[in-house]
Amino acid sequence: MNALLSATFAIASSIGACIAAASVASLVLAKPEPPAFADLDSPDLWTAKPFRIDPGKQRYERLPPAMSTYAVQAQSKYAARTAVEQAMLTAYPTIQIVRSAGR
Repeated sequence: MNALLSATFAIASSIGACIAAASVASLVLAKPEPPAFADLDSPDLWTAKPFRIDPGKQRYERLPPAMSTYAVQAQSKYAARTAVEQAMLTAYPTIQIVRSAGR
């Protein structure tokens, strides 16, 4: 019986201590003034009626697209030249290289 009373007292004491700690924390962290709205005079972000925007009057500059680290530059099948073809074009700039259909 004595152990049951000790356990009950310990549980009640710990619950009371938690409630007291929460009360003290809420008093310490409470903000005494209500939040102030500084920009009440500014125009609304959204309009009541839709209207057209002239894109010519906007001075936005586009940034180049961000390339992913996994992106690779796509090459055309005719863009890659072998070392022999490059040497031939360097030696004879007017030569035309004809490729077969298999390559």
